[in-house]
Amino acid sequence: MLLQTRTNFFAPAFHPLFAFKEFDIDGDDSSDDDDGESDGSEDDVETLTFQERDCNIVEDGLSLRAVVTVPDVARGVVIFAHGANSDRFSPRNQFIARRLNAAGFATICADLLTDEESSDRMNVFDIDLLASRLTHIARWTSHHSRLRGLPVGLFGSNTGAAAALKAAAQLGDRVQAVISRGGRPDLASDCLQDVLAPTLLIVGSEDTPVVSMNEWVLPRIKATHELAVIDGADHLFEEEGALEQVADLSVSWLERFLKSVQDWKSHYVNAQQAYII
Repeated sequence: MLLQTRTNFFAPAFHPLFAFKEFDIDGDDSSDDDDGESDGSEDDVETLTFQERDCNIVEDGLSLRAVVTVPDVARGVVIFAHGANSDRFSPRNQFIARRLNAAGFATICADLLTDEESSDRMNVFDIDLLASRLTHIARWTSHHSRLRGLPVGLFGSNTGAAAALKAAAQLGDRVQAVISRGGRPDLASDCLQDVLAPTLLIVGSEDTPVVSMNEWVLPRIKATHELAVIDGADHLFEEEGALEQVADLSVSWLERFLKSVQDWKSHYVNAQQAYII
């Protein structure tokens, strides 16, 4: 499946002549067949168009760096919270984000700390601070012309999962789904009962301590929840096919619980027709 990503995300209007950055969701950098001809398969015609920008999210005087990717017609927006040793360019989160983009979801992969804050190692483990940054970004989406009105999902990895859960508790029904990948939901145990959003916890079977931590929180989550254990996977999901399973589970969860425009696919097709010259 080919994704086309426009780099001028904040342009004031759409235009079919915008420059595109192309990449293949399956990892092939080439957008053409070897012979340059279509074989008529569905993948040859399933081209999705996105706008992407590495930008500053400014809200209430605070500026955070973020990679924001938005389909021409989005069915929801997912805000990512990375772990303690990562940033907005986390290759695993970017991989998941691409898969969500292909399913029609806008994504925001942000640095939750400023450069100055990141220099203090204690801040990367400050769950309350990280959660406040997620609520900051969620507020920003509520008045952005391309994102306002979209249902919001939160995706957290490692300590970012605790921040996502705490933010979900604070945002109430503004958040419609939470996903944790190899996360530490136990670090948000004081607010789990306040999370309203359906919550999916994904862990690797070989990540024994984290499996136990996730099992421990299950009875403490009052909202709809599931624990998905990926057989043979460790904490980083580096095993062959493991991260793909995380992506598939995430898409399924979001499609189930992020409620947006009912006929979004038809809206997407109509929007795409505007680009035919």
